Amino acid sequence: LDTVNASVIVVGNQGRHLRAVLVSSMVTGRSLGSSKLARYARYRGLYARVARRLGVDRSYVSRVARGERRSKRVEQALQAELKRIGKL
Repeated sequence: LDTVNASVIVVGNQGRHLRAVLVSSMVTGRSLGSSKLARYARYRGLYARVARRLGVDRSYVSRVARGERRSKRVEQALQAELKRIGKL
């Protein structure tokens, strides 16, 4: 899975951990031009933006989002970024 060019298609809060699922357009056979997937394009780079803002590695942000690691600071930053994107 090409995580650099993948799109976040499911984002939610399960319990105390944020969850996000990446799906590449190569996997779905659809391009981001398709109307249903176009709205998810704004989530591209979510982990990278949060990591850059906090000064941590993108993989660490990803691990926190998947629940493999715990970080209140990263979780709060992810929630804030999701809220910001939701307002667009």
